[in-house]
Amino acid sequence: MTNTSYRYLFLLLLPLFLLVANSCERSTTEKRILIVQSYEPDFQAYKDIEEAFKKGFQKEGIPASIFTFYLNCEAYQSPEEKQRIYTELNTLSLWKPDIIIVNDDQATYSLLACEHPLLDSVPIVFTGVNYPNIPLIQKYPNVSGFWDKPDYRKNVELIERIMGKCVIVRVSDSTALDKKILKDMDEQIKGLCSKARPDYLKYPQYSSPSDKKRSSSLVRFPKVPFDSLYIQTIQPRTSSNLIWGLGTSTYNKAYLATKRDYTSIALGRFCSFPSFSAINESVGYDGGFIGGYMTPVESQTQEALRRAASILKGTPANSFPQITESAKNYLFDYPTLNKWGIDWKELPQNSIFLNMPFVVRYQTYIILDFSRFDLTD
Repeated sequence: MTNTSYRYLFLLLLPLFLLVANSCERSTTEKRILIVQSYEPDFQAYKDIEEAFKKGFQKEGIPASIFTFYLNCEAYQSPEEKQRIYTELNTLSLWKPDIIIVNDDQATYSLLACEHPLLDSVPIVFTGVNYPNIPLIQKYPNVSGFWDKPDYRKNVELIERIMGKCVIVRVSDSTALDKKILKDMDEQIKGLCSKARPDYLKYPQYSSPSDKKRSSSLVRFPKVPFDSLYIQTIQPRTSSNLIWGLGTSTYNKAYLATKRDYTSIALGRFCSFPSFSAINESVGYDGGFIGGYMTPVESQTQEALRRAASILKGTPANSFPQITESAKNYLFDYPTLNKWGIDWKELPQNSIFLNMPFVVRYQTYIILDFSRFDLTD
């Protein structure tokens, strides 16, 4: 073969050589990623979250071996949760994770509070935390993440926009988290909502013509002539409390979810009046919630993914702010909007609509495209 032939052969084989070399390098630099989820493994949102992480690390050029541990926090008390994570970390210490991504309040608290020695040496990124334990986070300089701070005021204002003056029902028990939620919410909605008066059930039924003009959806909601927004707290000590509080639609009411647990998980479907949410766990996942103002699960996942990818590519874990507040959007489930006869076009601009059919989402473009054709005989 001539020199020219060898040169051409080299140029033809060069891409193959580079591909093999790159594959060898990628296989030797595979990153081990531990994801800790708060709830049970069949929680619907987790499939989407874990697939997003898998595709996201591929897109970032990071070969990843991903293992997920499900805390199943609703089945255990706090001491048991911490022990379960500690035991799991004992096993995973042999696997040597390069980074830990932890999702939601329960898993984040139990992970950091279990005080396993591995936590001092592995970067940790938390996400979706509504009430971060700041002193606990500050104990670990290798920990940083994202605070999904609930905005109860904007959610109450959204409910008023759709429902008019009404009673907003919330469900709360006596746990430390519930007390924190109630205190935070009461402070945020001060001057906007009054506590539900004991005699409000004595009001006669009433339907205002002006309300009907404002939104076609309101025709379906039985009403009373409230002069203000009211907040009603139901404590689920007995099933009769929930049935009485959420099972009657005689008066203009809305349910606002403030947490996800075994008590509240099905309330959106059970409730006989429209249900909204200040948290993202159930919106869009057949939970019966219209929506609310919150950090979407997709945004929350991408925030954690970008942070983790940056750390895995060499950025020191302690170079980030330990707590960054997540951005929020108005998020709605299109089938549930339809169920309650709410026109999605009347909702805030730049809202995100989940499970919206393709034809509805792009109907304007489809109509414009068909207008180019003469469909007459």
